[in-house]
Amino acid sequence: MSVRFSGNLLRWKCALFDQCSELVSPNRVGRYLEASAEVQMYSGKNLVCHECKKLFLFSEEEQMFFAQKGFTNLPKRCANCRLTARLRRNGDNLEKLHDTNCHKCGAVATVPFEPNGLRPVYCRACYMDVRAEADTVKTSATA
Repeated sequence: MSVRFSGNLLRWKCALFDQCSELVSPNRVGRYLEASAEVQMYSGKNLVCHECKKLFLFSEEEQMFFAQKGFTNLPKRCANCRLTARLRRNGDNLEKLHDTNCHKCGAVATVPFEPNGLRPVYCRACYMDVRAEADTVKTSATA
């Protein structure tokens, strides 16, 4: 879509139909752009991580999150490199990370504390499941 100034009116040329062009007022163009931004469809994009140089997927959900927050730049780092950068930025030492087995599925989970065996430790996927189950129990108890 191209917008050209011509006095108080804008000449708006539709990108889909090259032959159609019409004179519209600036506020009508603004309303059209707002409406088209709300209906914008997202698709996953493969990006290259700036640090580890590996491909990672910039998913539809992440793109919607970026749009809601008003972020205009694409992410430069994959999820693992973002976590590493965040830990470094917060002053955490990466050597403090410990590998342990998930209590529910047995997969290897990396945690920022040393497990003492008194409480179960879950991988991210199982933790989200356990948390969702706890939320449903809380909502059913209050209803």
